[in-house]
Amino acid sequence: MDPGALTRTLDGRSLDGRRKSGTVFNAIPGGATQQLTGLRAADVALHPVLRASADEVLRTATIDAATDAFTVPARSVAVSCGSRTAVAGPLPW
Repeated sequence: MDPGALTRTLDGRSLDGRRKSGTVFNAIPGGATQQLTGLRAADVALHPVLRASADEVLRTATIDAATDAFTVPARSVAVSCGSRTAVAGPLPW
């Protein structure tokens, strides 16, 4: 865990089975790598808006499925959502 980085996990699976998400808020001047408790990288993907961002630095946010580590660039926020299959197309919300 990196000091200066906050994590949040939301579990709304009881709603429709796929609304599980995680957010990493990184306030430090370097990249931060976090583990989100209760959220496996294999179950989520970076939010489609983040993946298509015009901000090249923000698009460098990653989720490592082998280690369940979420890496976020300096002074930014990254959101992961759904299951990998759920975020392949447009999200319902």
